[in-house]
Amino acid sequence: MSLVCKFLPGFSLSLKFVRVQVGFMDRTAVLIRREDSFLLSKNGEEDSWSPVMATVERGETLRETARRETRNGADIEVEFVEKISRTDLDDGNELHWYLAEERSADEEEGLEAEEVETSEMRKWFELDELEDVDLAPRCKSFFDEHRGELLG
Repeated sequence: MSLVCKFLPGFSLSLKFVRVQVGFMDRTAVLIRREDSFLLSKNGEEDSWSPVMATVERGETLRETARRETRNGADIEVEFVEKISRTDLDDGNELHWYLAEERSADEEEGLEAEEVETSEMRKWFELDELEDVDLAPRCKSFFDEHRGELLG
């Protein structure tokens, strides 16, 4: 939509209105798989475990967000396998779930993937162990629903 304003004879100003989406706060969740195990991070606020998650920043694609957070938050390089699901959040935004495999930057040269070590804040869990882990509620329902797809 455009609006033309005339100030003086022969002079006009054309304004073009662009729709801007305010409050765009979609998130990504990256399930990083190593064989039959998944890397989860401790959520300090809720004292529960969840996959690597991040909020999409302005100008980023969903995959760029996921890659940024796996590099910065989990200190790991990944190869994306597939987008598994999309979940509607209570605030009107969406959570996009990705499955990724652990890899190193040297993998193309035939070297082993660099192992990400376990710590207090992140740990590898086998899929069967997740039934006994204190998962964030949204993560628990996701694992329950998609268990069959995750071991590929």
